Amino acid sequence: YFRGYFVALCDSGRLYWSAGGQTWDVLDFANAEYAGDGGRRILPAGNVLVVIGQSTTEFWAPTGNADLPFAPINESVQRIGIRYSYEACSVGDQVFMWGRYRDSTVGLYALDGAVPVRVSTDDIEKSQAVSTAFQLSGFVMNGHRVVTMAPYDGLDSLWFDMSTGAWTRITEGAPYGGPSWFAGMYGSVFCAGRDKVVQMDQENWDTTVTR
Repeated sequence: YFRGYFVALCDSGRLYWSAGGQTWDVLDFANAEYAGDGGRRILPAGNVLVVIGQSTTEFWAPTGNADLPFAPINESVQRIGIRYSYEACSVGDQVFMWGRYRDSTVGLYALDGAVPVRVSTDDIEKSQAVSTAFQLSGFVMNGHRVVTMAPYDGLDSLWFDMSTGAWTRITEGAPYGGPSWFAGMYGSVFCAGRDKVVQMDQENWDTTVTR
């Protein structure tokens, strides 16, 4: 939901919008046209919509026109994309993605406005190169903007604190029946897998969980 509209992105790269969300007119659409790389994820970031494809990312802004409420911002396309829809997330008003920027190594990038900024390290990227896919999630708590990466192949989850630039390996974050979601609420952090939810011990992220 963004600026009074429900917005949906199709695999083809076509965006649909609906003012109420209950009915959708087949003529209320626009296409991400810069590259034919399909649609992977759409996320809000401040005053723009971030439309992510497999190899490019577009930035769309409100127009004030009810017939075409959103339009791409000229010359804002970035050559960064993701393989799967769950390899991007928004934390606060910032978008993060595990993708490939131009011809660089696949890594974690944060969008600074419309500019991708690499936040992963060489060691992080090398250690995760064998993973087939990641589930990205994140939250803001106690002034810290946190992104979590849970691999689909059972490796340890990773925890990145954008506020400090620190990486933490959560050795018990992933084995709960598959990739995990992390959420911060009520002053605690919870990790949800396929078959259980655990409350994590904030004093010792990498070894201890409290059921």
